[in-house]
Amino acid sequence: MGEQKAVEPKRYDKIEECVYHILPISMNLDSKNVVLFRNGQSPFSTFHKAQVKILTASYPCVECYYQACKIRALCGLTALQRLVNVKSGAEAKLIAREIIKEHKVGPLDVLEWKRTLGVKAVYFATAYKFLQNPHLRRELFKTGNKLIVHSYYYDEFYASGCDERILKSWLKDHHGKRLEIGYSLKVRDHIFPTIGNGQNIVGFINMLVRESLKKEYPDEWAECSPSYDPREDAVHKMLRDFGRIL
Repeated sequence: MGEQKAVEPKRYDKIEECVYHILPISMNLDSKNVVLFRNGQSPFSTFHKAQVKILTASYPCVECYYQACKIRALCGLTALQRLVNVKSGAEAKLIAREIIKEHKVGPLDVLEWKRTLGVKAVYFATAYKFLQNPHLRRELFKTGNKLIVHSYYYDEFYASGCDERILKSWLKDHHGKRLEIGYSLKVRDHIFPTIGNGQNIVGFINMLVRESLKKEYPDEWAECSPSYDPREDAVHKMLRDFGRIL
């Protein structure tokens, strides 16, 4: 995290909607139009190494920011000092687990933070990751409008809660299912559609960030996305113009 003293993560009750509008997504599940990822090598993982600067501090990855926010909220600013020089998400997670145990924070308190403010931390840091790292943003755009799924057996909240074999079977069985994916930083507790045995929150957050960023970077989107058709935009523009005239 670079700094020699602990920097307090941004307070969520003072966060604005975001640096851009969070656009909802409606789609029909297509089992052949899915991007699966599992490990930290993937640019869509919270553990993927990519510097993210938030306020005055820099973090090695999204996970480091997430763990810093958790420790600040549940254990205080002094405890946060121990995360200042971490080099990876795995290291941050391990140290955070030790701090939580030492401070005797109950599992229900950790769970409550995870499903409320934790989701906001992941969204906020993921948005900044792709804003600040153009090469990763291009990788995100290359997924087009595909469903992005975090395939991980041991997490039913941020991931699919099942292995890849079971997940692929589930996707096939639910082909055509309507998915309504939305999120607001103003909502404390949000329910995401079920994918496999989990809520796939990290996957959905990648998609929501993609939806917003393709409006912010239309040229990059046009260049990278396999599903982009400039003729569609021309038709939509023409229809909007007709709406103004008629």
